Amino acid sequence: AAASLARITQAEHEVILVLGSTCSTDKAIANVLGRSPKTVRRQMDSAMTKLEVNTTTGLVVEALRLGLAELLHDAPRTPLHV
Repeated sequence: AAASLARITQAEHEVILVLGSTCSTDKAIANVLGRSPKTVRRQMDSAMTKLEVNTTTGLVVEALRLGLAELLHDAPRTPLHV
């Protein structure tokens, strides 16, 4: 997974950050980032493949382990209209 770390795109990294801090659905992440849910799903799937994980939970855990994200205990929740 470490070799794949360098291949994570900026867009995939942004999806991982939002997934790990404020949102858990493709639609909610898409709303925050101003992307379509289909694009977010594609970026999540690509990041999961690169980091060799099979679930979104695994994606967040691996991102934390690799330093791509950090736990934000007091992260503000973005009001979403989903």
